[in-house]
Amino acid sequence: MQQSSEARWAEALQIFEESLAASGRSSDSAFGMNAAIAACGRGLHWAKALALLRTAQVQGGKGWPRPDLVSHNSGLAACERASQWVSALGILRELLARKGGLSPNEVSWNTAVSAVARGAQWSLAFSLLGSMASSGTQPGLHAANAAIAGCQRAALWELALHTVFQELPRRWGLAPDLVSFSTAVSACSDGRQWQAALWIHRKMVQSKCHPDVAAYSAAMSACERSALWADAVAILRDMQVSGQLPNAFSYAAALSACEAASQWQALAQPSSKKQKKPIKFAF
Repeated sequence: MQQSSEARWAEALQIFEESLAASGRSSDSAFGMNAAIAACGRGLHWAKALALLRTAQVQGGKGWPRPDLVSHNSGLAACERASQWVSALGILRELLARKGGLSPNEVSWNTAVSAVARGAQWSLAFSLLGSMASSGTQPGLHAANAAIAGCQRAALWELALHTVFQELPRRWGLAPDLVSFSTAVSACSDGRQWQAALWIHRKMVQSKCHPDVAAYSAAMSACERSALWADAVAILRDMQVSGQLPNAFSYAAALSACEAASQWQALAQPSSKKQKKPIKFAF
């Protein structure tokens, strides 16, 4: 996988350089340049992507294509993937300064928020959300969920909880989605706040935002860390009844919770209300 990624960015860069040398018009190679920046980003060669963007900013119209919004957003994405949040902020500031007559769009803001959140800059992520709204671009779930993920990385489970149930609906008019709920559950689980984690899990089910394997597993992880074997088993059974196939992590969390409470046999006992057979392990 890594080799194919390496080959793609190198090939895209070569194609762009050839088109730059062969074309009489710099606009003809604009598409190739943007493709090369994006390919470098996907290959985690953020410095090369940034170098292409910077060169285009200086040499645009002088044998090089002028960078457009796609060029800048591709550079932002390259920085975000490599957790280079400082460089991502630099690109966003340039767009806000309307250099080249460009201004950030929703993709620009979303990528910048995600970049700073991945860099554990949770305060800056929320600041960018506010700036995004002030600029006239309504924050969407992509950016909001990135900020919530930043809370999880910073071990701020209370802020994650507040964002999902207060900020999203009241400030931005957004309904939490599966990613919002799951990330908040994980944040509470990481903070050993099992009551909050299970409460969020119940809210997720009630909202008809059908939990996936990762969401169920996050809830069971919270139970595991507090040896809540009965809750872990109940969630595992609910998971199977809902049609979701547990993975190795799901089973491990449930087993660990039962083992911690010396209740490992609970998984082999059928539930009279929800299922007639013991839980089946399908590794």
